[in-house]
Amino acid sequence: MLERDVQRQIVDGLRALGAVIDVTHDAKHRPATRGVPDIIAALPDGRTLWVECKGEDGEASEEQLSFIGRLRANGHTAIIACSWEDVARYL
Repeated sequence: MLERDVQRQIVDGLRALGAVIDVTHDAKHRPATRGVPDIIAALPDGRTLWVECKGEDGEASEEQLSFIGRLRANGHTAIIACSWEDVARYL
């Protein structure tokens, strides 16, 4: 599955749960911090989930891994997901 398809699947799943979502993947079209995950979701239970989407052959960059590490160090849930099932494990 392509990364854009993974992202769409995850966004659709999160929206169905009532999450408020921002998709940050368009950094080339607007200023953004390097390494920020593709999806930031405010879940109905008050948690925030950060998701870096990857397709079949995708690998997280060092910047992405570093950013996710910093989020986790501050107590946030930040994951790399290749499918909706990867996200569902954290819900």
